[in-house]
Amino acid sequence: MALIYLAELNIATSAGVATTLYFTSGKTQTIGVNTYSTKISQPSLYGQSISLDSAVGGAISPSIGELVLTNAKRDLDIYKGYIFEGKVLSLFTYDTVSTVKTPILVQTIEQASFEWDKVSIRLQNRATLLDKPLQTLKFAGNNVLPAGVDGLTDLKDKLKPLIYGRVANMTPIMVNTAMLIYQISSGTIEQVVSVMSNGNYVTPEATMPSTYAAFTATINPASAGKFVWYSGAEGSFIRVGMNYGTMTCTVWEKISALSNTPAQVIQRVLTLAGLTSTDWVASDFTTLDSLIADNIGIVLSDNQTVASVLTDICASIGVWWGFDSTNKIRFYYFGVGTSSLSLSTVSGTSPYGITSFDVSNASINGKLVPVKEVKLSFDKNWTVQDKASLAGIMTVNAPERVNWLGEEYRKASAVVASSLYPESQVFEYTTLLSGSIAAYAEAARVRDLLSVKRYIITMTVRLSVSDLSSLYIGKSVTVTIPRYDYTSGQVYLITAMEVDYYNSTANLTLWG
Repeated sequence: MALIYLAELNIATSAGVATTLYFTSGKTQTIGVNTYSTKISQPSLYGQSISLDSAVGGAISPSIGELVLTNAKRDLDIYKGYIFEGKVLSLFTYDTVSTVKTPILVQTIEQASFEWDKVSIRLQNRATLLDKPLQTLKFAGNNVLPAGVDGLTDLKDKLKPLIYGRVANMTPIMVNTAMLIYQISSGTIEQVVSVMSNGNYVTPEATMPSTYAAFTATINPASAGKFVWYSGAEGSFIRVGMNYGTMTCTVWEKISALSNTPAQVIQRVLTLAGLTSTDWVASDFTTLDSLIADNIGIVLSDNQTVASVLTDICASIGVWWGFDSTNKIRFYYFGVGTSSLSLSTVSGTSPYGITSFDVSNASINGKLVPVKEVKLSFDKNWTVQDKASLAGIMTVNAPERVNWLGEEYRKASAVVASSLYPESQVFEYTTLLSGSIAAYAEAARVRDLLSVKRYIITMTVRLSVSDLSSLYIGKSVTVTIPRYDYTSGQVYLITAMEVDYYNSTANLTLWG
């Protein structure tokens, strides 16, 4: 086998006409109808890593090297005015013996830097494109009372509310003071479960308006002491029959529990952000739904980015998200599973195997694992209200509700039954989970992951192209070496990787 790299740059002329440039790290090659010129001096290698700091889920950090092309003959100068920004680089390995061409990298070009005797193609992982607000709809502030649901000038240019999943006790925004209309979300919802005024339940009308016109009619469709709600293309709102104090409501974006799972909410977030099914791998969501069928709830904060929303969801359920080497967004569940790849020391005539190996103790929150207890927060109360702010009748008739409204979260705990490490930490973190069954199950799962001594392995391993292509964050691998207690094999999870296809090697960090 004789491997070389092939690069295809799908760019455009200064006039916007699409064109493709073909380069190789070996001798000039004609493959099919395309000729690849000898220009690659440094291929754009790709790596990923995660940090097990305050959670066992979140965002994957990418590492992408530049593609460097030689330009000693100045023959690349003619491309200086071409459009590279936002275009696509595809990188392949090519076996000159078997003539097998294997795709290994698809990334977005940030820019081309023309230097004295080289051209550096700088790449941009698509995750950076998600550092933008998810919700961009703003109030116009142009109500002409009594009509309108865009507020008065005090709301002008403020972001409209947006919710996902099941949220408890959120504060809707007053958008029409004459008609007593409050906006819950700029999107659609399927159920207003309850409305409260200063913690006291407001009674729903027996019949709800079926159209926006009926909901905003001059004659209030809600009688005194009651409320109605409406959801449609205009957004989602409640309307009350008389002035109240602090209005809050519990809302379900979708009635079906199976539609409010983390996987389903993530897909709706990605869709709003402009991504489509071609940008993700459907099986990732099928896997997540099979593992986590419980519900989450989110009320977006001002200017919250797409990336931060994804991170908040994933950190709640032990999942890592990021764009892979082919530019697709992926979601990897972090848990010890069935290993599909065995790593062992080089033996016999095989060129593959571990060539270096170091082991150290794993930590989380800067303290060594194991932990003695896992505590996670769930079922967020989106409007914390102290006793003094509630209706007086509440303290007499509903003391449990008063206590619930005074706390931001419920707590789920999973304790290690017996520990040999009395100085171990209590690991605490916050989730978007909305149900106690899911919360306690996740606390127990994380406890089981962190309640035994864990290690970090850093290694260099030689692997075939197909095995190198199979690596991803969170993948389970079996490590077997004739040292320590790995003689019969131990399962570890990949937490960092740097892949070098040309030399058939990977630098890996493993956790387990």
